[in-house]
Amino acid sequence: MTTAAPSPVDLIRERLTIDKIVDLSSFRRQGKELVGSNPVHGSASGTNFHVNLAKGVWNCMRCNAGGDALDLVAVVKGLTTCDNPQKGRERFPEVLEYAARIVGVELAPIPPEEREKIRQRKEKEAEVQAIWNRAQSFFRENLTPEARGMIKQQWPGITDDTIEEFGFGYAPAGGMGVASLLLQEFGPTLPLQAGLVLMGGGGAF
Repeated sequence: MTTAAPSPVDLIRERLTIDKIVDLSSFRRQGKELVGSNPVHGSASGTNFHVNLAKGVWNCMRCNAGGDALDLVAVVKGLTTCDNPQKGRERFPEVLEYAARIVGVELAPIPPEEREKIRQRKEKEAEVQAIWNRAQSFFRENLTPEARGMIKQQWPGITDDTIEEFGFGYAPAGGMGVASLLLQEFGPTLPLQAGLVLMGGGGAF
């Protein structure tokens, strides 16, 4: 009885390892793990990204999230965010396509109609991400030295490195600043879809 040849997906899973996705040469060993800087959003301390090659898993301490090699492909290629790596599994054909290139496995091409859906999804996600980035930059711009001091006074364990590592920001009194900014720059539809602006009886907030 002959054994069936492994499928392309099986070959990808077998060959794909984290060190083929991320350069680990600068990582240092810590027990059974390799520790270094997150390849996507970096690290102020240089120790927020942990890799266990034997188990084939990774973990980001900043985002409190992790996964396997395919999840990491999705994050590195921008198909999902580091804080929600498993969401990339919703885009499995794209993840597989990237992974196949990394390990040299040939896949059947994605049908044109599916590629068009992918293109439209990427376009919408890029628009939403741009809004989130703008909102974060607004809060970061308002993180004055006084606000930074208030944060460190209220939570003594937080340092300037922590603030940079986690992207702390500050919302000015009133809370309308970011809503007004996003509506002015992006119009009413996208900020609502992104969940950053809500409409009430008194208008947007």
